[in-house]
Amino acid sequence: MKPRLTLLLIFCTFAQVLSAQDQPAPKKWGVHITPTSLVNYYPRFRVGTQYMSERYSYLLDVSYANFPSFWGGSNYRKGFSYLAIRPEIRRFITSRPEINSGGLYTSDYWGLELALSHFPLRIEGDAYEATDGEQYSFDEATRLRRQLAVHLKYGTQRIYSKVHIDLFVGVGLRLQHLQYQDVSGQILRFDNPAEEWLISIESKREGWSLRPSLTLGLRLGIGVGQ
Repeated sequence: MKPRLTLLLIFCTFAQVLSAQDQPAPKKWGVHITPTSLVNYYPRFRVGTQYMSERYSYLLDVSYANFPSFWGGSNYRKGFSYLAIRPEIRRFITSRPEINSGGLYTSDYWGLELALSHFPLRIEGDAYEATDGEQYSFDEATRLRRQLAVHLKYGTQRIYSKVHIDLFVGVGLRLQHLQYQDVSGQILRFDNPAEEWLISIESKREGWSLRPSLTLGLRLGIGVGQ
């Protein structure tokens, strides 16, 4: 009786090993794009990579844009360029391998993201408040915005075979520095237009400022390695 039981246990163990070898290993490393970055007042291309462990994920995204000036309807819009890097670390709320699907299924997650950006924009017919406290109108200028943002994010990620789908939203703070360069036609303003434009969504005051920040989007990716 004992030899038969021993042979049965050996056979079952061998069958499990063969079955595990036939199943595809989960893809833990992949590349992705963020198409929602193109649906933006200042559209930019955003690509990145991600590595996943059992409970954590590590990402690095790069955003880039370099658009020329163009006519949009009846409005003329100056061109702009944009460059940003976004490292991020996530912790999955639940995680388990799905060997049969050939991928790693993960549920919702919390993430912490840093975003460092460089954004020069050519503008015309506007005004700003300089670091000396005076307010100026100008014909044309380049507004350079350097920014460091920190976002606490919540999202959900699903992986079907090798395809990644990731939805996220986050809130945080951004430390930004505004500088006006190559100013032409600058005129000192003697009135006080602060009620009109200094409280706008986009700050027009030179120097450092701390402002709230929001991020949201959709990532699409593909797993490419172990």
